[in-house]
Amino acid sequence: RLCPAGTFNTQRRSVSCDECPPGYFSGAGSTECTICPAGSFAPVSNSSACTLCNYGTYQPAEGQTECEKCIGFKSAPIRGA
Repeated sequence: RLCPAGTFNTQRRSVSCDECPPGYFSGAGSTECTICPAGSFAPVSNSSACTLCNYGTYQPAEGQTECEKCIGFKSAPIRGA
């Protein structure tokens, strides 16, 4: 049985799937979760994809659950900063 997106299974013949933790994602049939890269986030467990940080926010670290707001006179003119 293939696990749905957002979950993974390390044993081919197992009937159970484990959820990816927040900050990670997986596609259908995955054997492991993938960490969200810098510039993106996954706020909840069971994510099938990471979300790019929006304009005016940024995330310099991998595996995060939210983006940080730009402060002062700084801005992020592109998504995924």
